[in-house]
Amino acid sequence: MEMLLELNKRTKWLSLFSIVLMIAVFVYYNILFDVILISLLFFSSFCIGSILPVRGSITQKKLIQTAMGLGILGVAIYFILLFGFGRTSIYIILLVMPVLLRYKRVISMHEQTFLSHRLLSKQGFFLLMLLAIFLFYMAYSSAPIRQYDAFTKHIPITMYAARNGKWNTNVIESLVYGESMLMQYTYSAMFASFGMYKALTLFNAILFFINFFAISYFFRDIFLLASLYFTVPIFFEFSTCFYLEVLPIYFLFHAILAFSSLDSQKAWANLPIISFLFGCSLFTKLTVSYTILVTGTIELFLCALYCKKYHIRPEKSLRKILFCAIIFVAPFLVSLLVTWYQTGNPVFPMFNEYFKSPYFPAY
Repeated sequence: MEMLLELNKRTKWLSLFSIVLMIAVFVYYNILFDVILISLLFFSSFCIGSILPVRGSITQKKLIQTAMGLGILGVAIYFILLFGFGRTSIYIILLVMPVLLRYKRVISMHEQTFLSHRLLSKQGFFLLMLLAIFLFYMAYSSAPIRQYDAFTKHIPITMYAARNGKWNTNVIESLVYGESMLMQYTYSAMFASFGMYKALTLFNAILFFINFFAISYFFRDIFLLASLYFTVPIFFEFSTCFYLEVLPIYFLFHAILAFSSLDSQKAWANLPIISFLFGCSLFTKLTVSYTILVTGTIELFLCALYCKKYHIRPEKSLRKILFCAIIFVAPFLVSLLVTWYQTGNPVFPMFNEYFKSPYFPAY
């Protein structure tokens, strides 16, 4: 009993030290309010996603539900900007209302998460090392944006949407305004509307660390995984700048997490969830379709095994597959149709040799 009390005492001091250290770094680099806004986004995402049923362990459920909620918020912001209602007051309502309605879920998120007292007590040194890496990433990603792609494409789309409250679709002005995969820009436009410009890159850094915890479910030795994950230079590059690679990986990881146990029953039950997360991933970056094709094939194979094992009628399984196909295209379907109407090419300027848009000869 005394050992348990001593363990809890050390855990509380470790938690307190971590919080104080994080706040000190956030204040020093002038990113405290940016982090608060991003945290509110994830809290709201969890509150929305917690409504949805997910098969898996407690931690898996929390991670996947948060990813679902984030995708739903991203789609909602897309439509807000599509109809020209992108204002800070609208965003505040969108973020705060789910938390107010389901604040008890936010409290339980801390109580049931994998960063429990047991994990802190067993791997306190590792988590302190991870915290140091996290703070380094946050500090580095708070630097001014200097990447070429960001200046020529990502920032113009973001800033126009933030300042005007709607998407710019004038492809005569710039080809980038014909972009149809806009999920990343929904969050960045919201951040920029509040004047939180450092949040554009901080969001990627935070997603990077959430991805780490999602990946850790595929491995037992998270120490080895951390050493591999954090020493790959391209991960550091993408997670500390205003590029689009981290967000689709986030949605992909959590979609795969939903059937990572290769349990056909869970794969079948989570098929709508997986379909939506795949759709959100594709809505962020079109080239992720190659990964979706491979992982989606594995998911469908598991579903086929389940239907065969439990003798699911073909018409019932077909109805669910069609329903999930609709869920898959739902996040980006309107964006594709709008882009198709405006440019003559739903994935403008990609594959223009087939769609023959007059605004771009071929790509």
